Amino acid sequence: MGLALASNAIDNNYEVRLHQLLIQQLEQLEGEVARAHYPQESENYAATLGVFTTDGYGQPINQHNPVHYLTFAPLKKTDDIFSRLHQRIYHTLMQQHDEAHQQGHNIVAIGSLPTYRHQQSNALFRFSHSVSASDFTAYYNAAQLSCSLTLAIAANSHHLSMKPSWDEAYVAQHSPHGNHQDSVIEPTERPPIIFGQGWLSHGITELYRQSVHNEFIPTMSNLTTLTLSNELTTPALTDGSVLFQHHNNILRWNRATVSPTNQQITIEYNAIPAGPSIADSIANAMLQLGLTLYLAHHNAWFTHIVPFNTAETNFYRCAEFGLQAEITWPNKETGEASQQRVLYVLADLLPHIRRTLLEQRFSAYDIDGYMGIIEKRLLTRQTGATWQRQHYRKLITQYKATEALELVTRDYLSYAHTDVPVAEWN
Repeated sequence: MGLALASNAIDNNYEVRLHQLLIQQLEQLEGEVARAHYPQESENYAATLGVFTTDGYGQPINQHNPVHYLTFAPLKKTDDIFSRLHQRIYHTLMQQHDEAHQQGHNIVAIGSLPTYRHQQSNALFRFSHSVSASDFTAYYNAAQLSCSLTLAIAANSHHLSMKPSWDEAYVAQHSPHGNHQDSVIEPTERPPIIFGQGWLSHGITELYRQSVHNEFIPTMSNLTTLTLSNELTTPALTDGSVLFQHHNNILRWNRATVSPTNQQITIEYNAIPAGPSIADSIANAMLQLGLTLYLAHHNAWFTHIVPFNTAETNFYRCAEFGLQAEITWPNKETGEASQQRVLYVLADLLPHIRRTLLEQRFSAYDIDGYMGIIEKRLLTRQTGATWQRQHYRKLITQYKATEALELVTRDYLSYAHTDVPVAEWN
């Protein structure tokens, strides 16, 4: 973590000089955001889809870098932005699949590949949107609070290194307590991907200040060759400045970035797994956005009732148990935090999410379609993870474990490419 340094650049004063530069650029950024306000003149939405390219046995073609990402340029908001993203992503995925199929390969959008023995890479559906500086604190806190709910219903990775794991195995890899039951998050333990350090109260620059002061760990192990001499003498703030490189090297489940060039702030959700179908992925993105928009309007109330470390614990519980998770959430009757099934929390929130999305002028047709996918998952209690688990349990009674996992992957692929939502899979 932190900014990696080239070995031939380090001397006794280098780390001190570098830290001074980061402080200087942080102060520049704080002044720039305060002065320019970074208004949201147009809302932009973007997505990146991670996929595995596999052989006929479900093994990655590239064992060292098994996941590659399909990146889609940002689109300006229209009422049908979600269906437009859906069409672009599905069309591109099918093109990639057709090209791979000619070589006897498959393209699989799944959180973790059940058949991969040495799982270290996972495929995500990274969804992002722009936000104004004035709205950022409420939006980012809402994203932190609600990402556990989206993760519970989006979970799509039940096997890790060919062994049963959490409902979202990718998070298990980065949990401070590893792959085991009923983890409780201790505040002193930090996973490689951090959840955060508390509710924000002073905007986007507070997050950058955390990066500089609390996560500044120059290392000799993750080497990235950086030429800093020009910045040490001419420290103009640009998108490529050391401050932004350092901040981006600190991995967070919900990432927020500033572009001085575009005067734009972006929130990116990094805990949504790829798949099962593209329809499912878009529904997950709409759900996460709707939760963020709704909870942002009640930011002070929710963050007062739910302590930050409780929100973090909720996140890991939802990753482990999916829709069976119990989380600490405000009780709608008493207004006090209590243990509740995430399934029922989501069911209570869905009408508010629908109304909020309509108020934000998203297409009623899109809302009905994609929120309908979420509602059917809640009704059937079938996510990508539960489908994989149930299908594997049926097959393991007839086949060896390796064969059963190959069949799970094959059948998953057959359904996913039809773009039928997972709640409708047999």
